[in-house]
Amino acid sequence: MTDKNKAKTRSNRTLTDKTSTDASNAKSLTSDKRSSVLFKVAVTEVLQSPYTFAKLKPQDIKGFSQFLKKTVGRNLTISEVEKEYLRTGGPHGAKNEEIINGIKQNVYHFSNGERDFRIHGYYNTDAYFCLCRIDPHHKFDYK
Repeated sequence: MTDKNKAKTRSNRTLTDKTSTDASNAKSLTSDKRSSVLFKVAVTEVLQSPYTFAKLKPQDIKGFSQFLKKTVGRNLTISEVEKEYLRTGGPHGAKNEEIINGIKQNVYHFSNGERDFRIHGYYNTDAYFCLCRIDPHHKFDYK
């Protein structure tokens, strides 16, 4: 195989055959799964405006990077990340039910260890934390 063919083959790979979250088979993560599965972040859809990458300032990007280093970078499990970074003091506790792309999701918010910074998202059926908002100055108002 030539280098040209390798590059072509590599670009045709499919990461997954799943294209969306199927609400009918969505299950909550059990405590066993939370303590054994590594915390992974995915961007599965466009982030909700105005909590997008485009609105981030350089210092905000550093806050997001810091969160990734402290969680994904340290190979923490879901329960370890939740114990250390899950915000529980909101009006609905640790999670808030929201409709995202027509599907009811339990949306969690995490910090990076700083009071201001937050990210919001939900777990999909593959146990990925699907990012829906980056809130670097804790401005999102849960209703």
